[in-house]
Amino acid sequence: MLPASLFCAILVFGAAAHNYTILSADIVWSLPLWLMLLSACPCVIWMARIVALLSRQSRAGRLDELSVIPAGRRFIFTTVCQVVLSESDAAWWLDLLRKVLAGIALLMLLMGLCVALAIVDRVDWYELASMLLDMLLLALAIPLESRQSGLLACSLGIFFGIRAPGALDRASAAFAVFALLQALSYIVAIAGAVLLNVPRLWLVCGLFLLLREIAIVMIWREVMRDS
Repeated sequence: MLPASLFCAILVFGAAAHNYTILSADIVWSLPLWLMLLSACPCVIWMARIVALLSRQSRAGRLDELSVIPAGRRFIFTTVCQVVLSESDAAWWLDLLRKVLAGIALLMLLMGLCVALAIVDRVDWYELASMLLDMLLLALAIPLESRQSGLLACSLGIFFGIRAPGALDRASAAFAVFALLQALSYIVAIAGAVLLNVPRLWLVCGLFLLLREIAIVMIWREVMRDS
């Protein structure tokens, strides 16, 4: 799990570095996309394991038996997710990687801002406030995206893991919905900034995080409603 995730992370970093040579500073607008690609590998593995585990328990009738305990199915679902995410401490190490990336990104942006302020004669306070807001949302998006992707993967893994068997493979369906929601959250965030005529990174990151949070809440409510 962890070696595969780190290998995929190296590939994503390499692709991002290559694209930086083409896009230069404009690459920051594609940051949510790169963050989602960074989360893709571990989330796919987590979803596959959650779906497989819950599917086996559901077919054996154990979920119905366990659901009668006082804690209910909510406790069962959260326990399953914790067990899967805690395997080999992968979630902890990946979260630490995100925090380090957030710190490095914030430091680089602060250094760039200090250099820019040192060479200008007159400070535009509105632009400065907007840049500081960009930096804040950017620094928050790096670790929060990882946690949101993990929650989204767990919610979808549970949702499809407890479905009745059908013609469509449940793990494949979870992967497809996960990829669709990831893509839509980025596309709608960019479209929202364009329609509002506020082409600022803070708005893109804010909309991106908000849309994903709404998706997580809606899927979890659907899971608990069906339970």
